[in-house]
Amino acid sequence: MKKRLRKKYHKGEFKQEGFTILLQLNLTFSPSDLDNTIDTVFKVIQDHNCYGAGGGDEQFTTITIVPSKRRGTITEELKQSIVNQILLQTSAIKDLKAFPLRDCWYITDEELEKEHQLIQELKETQAI
Repeated sequence: MKKRLRKKYHKGEFKQEGFTILLQLNLTFSPSDLDNTIDTVFKVIQDHNCYGAGGGDEQFTTITIVPSKRRGTITEELKQSIVNQILLQTSAIKDLKAFPLRDCWYITDEELEKEHQLIQELKETQAI
């Protein structure tokens, strides 16, 4: 495949990877503290030149993190740095689970379903 097509289809050296995190929030904190925690998580993500999107309920929040640079990817080192900073800067997180890196542009239905099932299983086993 030619370089122009690899770039267009985000293949080879132009592949971009991201990951998903599952946050279990500590419900003993006030709602404003929990809101501040989510704001802090998104600030950490932005400080690492990444975008984050997600949602959840009052106990669990799922956030998918992707690189913001047009020609960049998230490495294992960057992923670990993001997770460590989130844990260091927030106190209302009871548990954080980071899923493996995956292609941001081309995820199969099977991969998406598998990740969704893992999230549901974790929610059921960690629910209070």
